[in-house]
Amino acid sequence: MRLAVELHLAAIVLAAPSSLKDICGWPSLAPGGLFGPPTVRLAQRMLGYALGDPYAVADGNFTSATVAAIEQFQKMANISANVSTPGHLNAGTWPKLVDACLTAPLAESSQLIEAAQDALTFNGFAAPVTGHLDAQTVQALSAFQQARGASEQPPGSADAATWHLLATGCQSGADGGHFWFDAGWPQGNMSVESLSCMREHGFEFATFECWVESSGHAGKFWSGCPQNIANAHAAGFARVGAYMYPGRNGDPTEQTRWLLGNLSEHSVDFEAVMLDVEGGDWAQHSHEENRAFMLAIKIVPLMIVAIQSVLEQAGVRYTVYSGRSWPTYFGDTFTAFKDAPLIYAHYDLVPSFYDAVAAPMYGGWEGYVGKQFWDGQGAEYQLCGTGALDWDWSPKPYW
Repeated sequence: MRLAVELHLAAIVLAAPSSLKDICGWPSLAPGGLFGPPTVRLAQRMLGYALGDPYAVADGNFTSATVAAIEQFQKMANISANVSTPGHLNAGTWPKLVDACLTAPLAESSQLIEAAQDALTFNGFAAPVTGHLDAQTVQALSAFQQARGASEQPPGSADAATWHLLATGCQSGADGGHFWFDAGWPQGNMSVESLSCMREHGFEFATFECWVESSGHAGKFWSGCPQNIANAHAAGFARVGAYMYPGRNGDPTEQTRWLLGNLSEHSVDFEAVMLDVEGGDWAQHSHEENRAFMLAIKIVPLMIVAIQSVLEQAGVRYTVYSGRSWPTYFGDTFTAFKDAPLIYAHYDLVPSFYDAVAAPMYGGWEGYVGKQFWDGQGAEYQLCGTGALDWDWSPKPYW
């Protein structure tokens, strides 16, 4: 799926993943990017240490001074422009910055201790920012390393892997969360063999586009959807979702009736409908018009379930895939979908919510349940002959 927000991709080059739970890129800090103050503060303190500036400001604001510090470090580390854009802190620069922060033990730098304490607290392991490697900090650091799958370190020590996990919030190994993918109609028919291969790689859930977007029109039911969902079940996926990309210029009631009617006619066994809310057509309508459109979609499936028993369960479950454009489409007070699980996209190859604090929540939601963290670009991420699929992550199952 394509999300109409600013996306800043990290220049990540990794080998084909042996396990999804070992995948973790780097935050991409660049003007207009999707990241929050905690990530900026970490970078500012690490840059201050690497550049020998103990008085570097670490206020979490990505300013021209931060860009200048990144550029200065890149020059010092001989990082060429074709490896990392000057002034952008991404996968081409982070590893060198971490290396520069490993030249002395953590205990010898109050600046790095503060960086670790702040990052530990942001990751849920409380360590007040004092600049002193006290017992609470040592305990929090050890607990973080153990919980996130870092290799065992001497007490109060941080290796490159620890700094990586502090920067990204990733979780390695068995506790690395849960992964799924969603496939649009361009992927075509997906075989049982390909889907079995995807499951063996660690994907636990799959969502297939069933109502196809069509700019300027109502969209249509994609005929390949029922077979793909059936093949996913045959491949061992216990739960499979259907996603609807509603055509904004069509009638919402009729589109939803057609979607659920076709799913029922083909006896499709699906867990939930994911509403994909994005695209330029929404911006052409008022908040009131868009709200009425979405409410019509929300009401119709529940009615059809009650009358026609389309699904065995008592109602049709919903998830919403949308981003920061939501308030642009619907305004700040539209909260009708706040109880539906919310998924956002940021294609940074980082399966974590480190970037969820980048902007205020919207639509009455208090947080996200999942993140679409990669769009399948790069041959090493196109597994099982499926082509480019969107990869998604959640810290715990929501389906």
